[in-house]
Parts: sequence; C-alpha cells; structure tokens
Amino acid sequence: MIRTGVIDFGTATRRGILWACIWMFFSLFLHADTYSDAMRLKQKAEEEQSHGRLEEALRMFITAEEMFSKCHGAETEQSLCLYYTCISYFNQRDLPFMRKPMRRLQQLARRYPENIFIQYDYLSVLAAYESAVYEEKPSDKLRDQFMVHFKQAVYWQSKMTAAEWKKRQINPMFNLMNIAVLYDLSYNPPLIDSMQVYIDRA
Repeated sequence: MIRTGVIDFGTATRRGILWACIWMFFSLFLHADTYSDAMRLKQKAEEEQSHGRLEEALRMFITAEEMFSKCHGAETEQSLCLYYTCISYFNQRDLPFMRKPMRRLQQLARRYPENIFIQYDYLSVLAAYESAVYEEKPSDKLRDQFMVHFKQAVYWQSKMTAAEWKKRQINPMFNLMNIAVLYDLSYNPPLIDSMQVYIDRA
C-alpha cells in the first residue's frame, strides 16, 4: 500500500464521533458511580453524626463533598456536606478551620443564587461564624451583619416545604430563636419587642 499522506476526512470524522460517544458513555457511567458512592458516604456520615461520632462524621462529610464536587448537578448535596463541615468546626469554635469550607460554600452560593438550599446553608453558616467572631471582638458593624444574615437565612428557609425541611433535617425554629436570643444578648439594653416578634414566629 502506497502512503499518499492524504487524510480521509470522512473516516476521521466518523472515528472522532465514535470516540466522543464512547467517552460520553463512560463519563456518564463514572459520574453516576461517583454520585452514588458520595450519597452513600453522606448518609453514613449523617448516621455517624446522629450517634455522636462527630470526628468520623466530619471526615466522611469532607470526603463526600469532594466527590460531589466532581458530579454535575450535585451542588445541593455538596452544599449540605459543606454546611455540616462548617457547623462541626463552629461547635468546636475552630474558626480558622471553618473558613475553608465556608469559602467553598460561598463560591457555590455565588454560582447558584436562586438555589434556596445553598443560600440557606451559606447564610446560616456565615451568620454563625460572624456571631462567633463577635463574641471575641464585639462591634456594632459585625452585629448588624450577622443579624442581617440570620434574617436572610430565615427568608430562604421560608421558601422550603415542610417535607424539604425534614429531608434536610432543618429545624425551622433554629434561626428564629437565634435572632431572638441575639436581640437579648447583643444589644444594651436588650431589644425586647424585636426579640418577642421572633419568639412568636418560632
């Protein structure tokens, strides 16, 4: 056979399409497999958390979040893992470690501004972080910030159904009571009327 150096573009195009189809098939297969593994790991982490094995749960949430980040359309599950990671560090008052997953959650919130779950997760975590910083370095500006962010989180949770609260293990009273308590503890004198409004809502 004489090599003429002429490319058969018809054959090359067909081969290109074939390889593209094969690549898409395996990408979808791997995506589904990664997503399923991440969901199982998240569910296991939630189980560990409910039994008080918090360090193991934290490790699993971190791993599951990394897996969800590689899956198209898994941003809501990724957000929940980041939320749990942040709250774990918050409960330990480990604010430096809390900042990294909070930044990742912020990136998700900016990328999906209409996703009610991601907005709720991010604003709840942000307000909690700011209130913890306020305990160490009180300022009127910081107090105003976390009050606004807690109220924004309440706004987003109000857009969810009771079934969605249950699925994501959201206690709708949590942020309402946070606001009420902060009207008492963060103001001098306490803003009793404002505090009562949120107690009544809870």
